[in-house]
Amino acid sequence: MNATDSTRGPVAWEWRDDMPLENTLRLPARASRALILNRIDTATLEQPEVASWLADPATRVFGGGSNVVFVRPQIERTAHVAASRWWVEAEDNNLIDLVAEAGLGLDALVRETAGRG
Repeated sequence: MNATDSTRGPVAWEWRDDMPLENTLRLPARASRALILNRIDTATLEQPEVASWLADPATRVFGGGSNVVFVRPQIERTAHVAASRWWVEAEDNNLIDLVAEAGLGLDALVRETAGRG
């Protein structure tokens, strides 16, 4: 089962089997079973299936794969953070506190924020 809410965009989370795991070193790796997190919010994280999957110490959590070196080509249980929103949390005296979810790559964030000045 996946959590869906047509008013908030894509499904909050979903399952994928035999999913390739992208990484900046381009090492071959696949997840036997992956939980894809498209939203990181309390409602999503408190879903029983999501909470139990994330609580299991055998689950490996990944973002974009930039700080990962795979030593095995197959990972059994993964959670992939695909959530990629960003927003300004606070702004004061030319200082901005910006929050970005783990699924948003730094290069994309820099392009988006630079484009907005």
